[in-house]
Amino acid sequence: MDRDIIDYILIGIQIFTLIFLVIYVIKTWEMATATKDAAKVSERTLDELKSNRDQETAPYVIIYIDIPKSDKLMYLVIKNIGKSIAKNVKFQFSPQLTSSKELFENSSFLNEGIASMPPGYELKTFFDISHNYFENELPFIYDVKIEYQGGISNKKRVSEQKIDLMAFYDLLYVSEKNMDHLVGELEKISDSHKKTSDNIYEIRKIIKHGIWLKNSQESNIFKSQENNWLDDSIFKLNEFLIFYSVYKNEEFKIDPFLSDIKNRFNSLGAEILIISSNSTIPEEINENLMDIGIKIFKLGRFIESLGNKTSFEEFAEDIAVLVKDCIIKIESFSKK
Repeated sequence: MDRDIIDYILIGIQIFTLIFLVIYVIKTWEMATATKDAAKVSERTLDELKSNRDQETAPYVIIYIDIPKSDKLMYLVIKNIGKSIAKNVKFQFSPQLTSSKELFENSSFLNEGIASMPPGYELKTFFDISHNYFENELPFIYDVKIEYQGGISNKKRVSEQKIDLMAFYDLLYVSEKNMDHLVGELEKISDSHKKTSDNIYEIRKIIKHGIWLKNSQESNIFKSQENNWLDDSIFKLNEFLIFYSVYKNEEFKIDPFLSDIKNRFNSLGAEILIISSNSTIPEEINENLMDIGIKIFKLGRFIESLGNKTSFEEFAEDIAVLVKDCIIKIESFSKK
C-alpha cells in the first residue's frame, strides 16, 4: 500500500515537471520570436533612416523648357536641385529632342551626357524661337529618362520626367520694362550725347577760320551731284566688307551684337539701292549695285531668321566677291 502511494506521488511529480517544462519551452519560444521580430523592426527602422538620409542628401536632376516672361526665345534648362553631386548624367528622349533649326543633332551634353553637376548647378542653352517651333508642328510632349549617380550609396538613380510645351502654346504676355531696359536707354542717350559733342567739335574746327560762301553755277552743281555716287558707293561697299570681316569671326548665337549687325546690313542694303537710282551711273555698274543691295538686305533677313551658320557664311562670301568686283569697276570708271 505504501509502495503504491509512493509510485503515484512520483508519477504526479513527473507529470508536473513535464507540464512545467512544456510551459517553459513555449514561453522561451515566444520570447525568441519577439526578440527576432524586434530585430527585424530595428533593421527596417535602420533601413528607413538610411533611405531617408540618402534621399535628403541625394542629387536630383531636372530638365525643362523655359520661355522667360515677355520673351519669344525658348531655353533648354538642366539643373541639379539636390544636395550632392550628380555624376555621369545621361538623357534619353522620346521622341528625339527636335528644334526648328536642328540645333541638338550633334549636341555633346545630350548625346554623351554630363560628367558632373554640383548642387545648384544649372546648364541653360538656347533651344528655339517659340513661333518657329510651334509653326513647324514639332512635338509638344517629350518623355525624358534621366540616369545619374550620387548620394550616400552612390547608386545608379533613374528619374522619368515629361517636358510639356502645350502650356506655352498661344500664351499672351504683356511687355514689361526692367532695369536692363533702363540701362540700355541711358547708354543710347550717352552715345547720342557723345556723337553730338564730337560733331559740334568738328564744326568748331571747320568754322574756326571763318566760312566762305560761293554761288556756284548751275552746271557745276549738277556735275557735283552726278559725281557723288562714286564716293558714296565705294564708301558703302567698303563698309559692308569691314562689318562682315568683323562679324564672321563671332560665334553664331543670340546677343546684342547680332541684332546691331542685322540692322546695319538691312540699312546698308537699302542705302546701296538708293545710290543705284542715280541715272548717271553706267548700266553695268548700276545692275551690280542693285544686285548687291538686294542681297545685303536679304543677308540681314537671314540673320533675323537664325539660319544655318555655314549657309550664312557661304551667302555672305558670295556677296563679298561681288562687292570687291564692283569696287574695281567703279574705281576704273572714276579714272576715265
